Amino acid sequence: MRRVALRHPSVIGTVLVLLLLLANAPARSSPARAREWSESLLRSPAAWSERMNGALVTASDA
Repeated sequence: MRRVALRHPSVIGTVLVLLLLLANAPARSSPARAREWSESLLRSPAAWSERMNGALVTASDA
């Protein structure tokens, strides 16, 4: 069984993206923003998914 190196670029990138998403979580910013995000998710799940994919692409490009 192979061991995954913790310093492998894909592992580091994944951890950085997860930290970025946690840092930008709507619940941490303000109740109004959290409400806005949840309402936008209910109105249009596809648009919300595209927004999150855009955030992931932006994070990986940085």
